[in-house]
Amino acid sequence: MFILINIYITLFQFINTYKLNNSLHEILVSFLKNYRIKIRPEELKLQLLGHPSYPSLHSVTGVLDHFKIENMALELPKNMDILNQLPDTFFAVLNIEGKNEYTIVKKDKSNIKYSTNTKNLINCSYREFLNLWNGIAVVIDDEKPINPERIESYKIKTILNVLFFCLSLGFLYSFFNSIPTIFQGIHFLLSVFGLVLSVLISKQELGFSSNLSDGLCAIGGRVDCDAVLNSKGATVFKIIKLSDISLIYFLGLVISWLLGINTGLSNILIPLLSVLTIPVMLYSVYYQYLVVKNWCTMCLGIVVILFFQILCVFTLDTSRANFKFDDFKNDFLVLSSFLLALALWLFLKP
Repeated sequence: MFILINIYITLFQFINTYKLNNSLHEILVSFLKNYRIKIRPEELKLQLLGHPSYPSLHSVTGVLDHFKIENMALELPKNMDILNQLPDTFFAVLNIEGKNEYTIVKKDKSNIKYSTNTKNLINCSYREFLNLWNGIAVVIDDEKPINPERIESYKIKTILNVLFFCLSLGFLYSFFNSIPTIFQGIHFLLSVFGLVLSVLISKQELGFSSNLSDGLCAIGGRVDCDAVLNSKGATVFKIIKLSDISLIYFLGLVISWLLGINTGLSNILIPLLSVLTIPVMLYSVYYQYLVVKNWCTMCLGIVVILFFQILCVFTLDTSRANFKFDDFKNDFLVLSSFLLALALWLFLKP
């Protein structure tokens, strides 16, 4: 009985090994065909199976080197920017149902197709692919190359993000150290939250995903952020995106509060600006509910923030009784803040 079990185990392992050998060989042959590289399949299979590190990825690159095919094996950051730089066809390792699988990946402008057996192509979105991909890719060096400087720049971006975080903490400390009123403190914090959401929306539109935005847009039901953000109503006069206006608005508010609280000026125009956003709130809800018939959770988050800012104006702001347009110092401060926000966004926007 024990001998019979061993025979079954050995036979099972042999069958699985044969399938793996055959699958990797066929995938590699198909991969090279996409680049119009002709190699006798039998010779390629012989070199692949005879490689000391088979069936590792090193055996794949080793075989390509043997046939003098310029290639690069890369371990890359998993984000949309890097994915867009990769060639239209590349060899990748995907985590499918808990197992690492060798795949051929083909990109187009709207989605990605991948195959683990050279026969069945599976369609998925760029974001779905990023969830499966482990960041490892092999590319043939005759299409658009990966820019090593661009990959290296992510280290610089990380450092800049840390510096930005430290500066943000410094600005928050500076603001609250000046002992603002309850209205000023709450309105300022809501502006910061609005700025964060606006940045996430802009990144979503530009194709840069994040765990937070993906989580907010994957609630289900009628939630479809991309459908709302890419619709006609998301652009004003066919040239200005509402997401750009939102980002400039909240950035302008944050700058206004920081400058105003540290210069002793009252920022008396800010409550008026908050009230003027009521039509924008109504339009956003109406358009999502009745026109697109889908919801963008991040856009609704902006609406909620605007609503609470207006609520603060009517319940906590005591400066409304002293409102006047001829306070030129305050007017100049707010106007300068929004012009600075506009200039920063135009400079930083890709």
